[in-house]
Amino acid sequence: MLNESQAAVRMAEDVQKTNRQQQSVIGTTFDSVNTMINDIEVTARSVKEIAENAKACVEAKDVVMDSMGSLSAISEENAASSEETGASMQELSATVTTLAEDADKLKSVSGMLSDEMAFFKM
Repeated sequence: MLNESQAAVRMAEDVQKTNRQQQSVIGTTFDSVNTMINDIEVTARSVKEIAENAKACVEAKDVVMDSMGSLSAISEENAASSEETGASMQELSATVTTLAEDADKLKSVSGMLSDEMAFFKM
């Protein structure tokens, strides 16, 4: 019976030792899970920040696209104005040419009139 009692005590000690080892492994596992939870929270915050920054980039892109559209419209208006100015300059040039021709004709008529007037002065 003493042998059986000693065997039972050794078995109880082995069970206690195994329990302590299990508690140590459970403690390490618990710490690892807590670390993972913290890392997941940090990752979630980072993903949220990235999403907010991506949204800001999209909004900035939209502003740039609107500005480019406005600049394009202004450029088209400037081109149209330049065409109108060019047409007006051509018209003005034609008018000045016609005026110069008419002035030459008037000068010629004036010269003839002057010659005719000289006849009466004599």
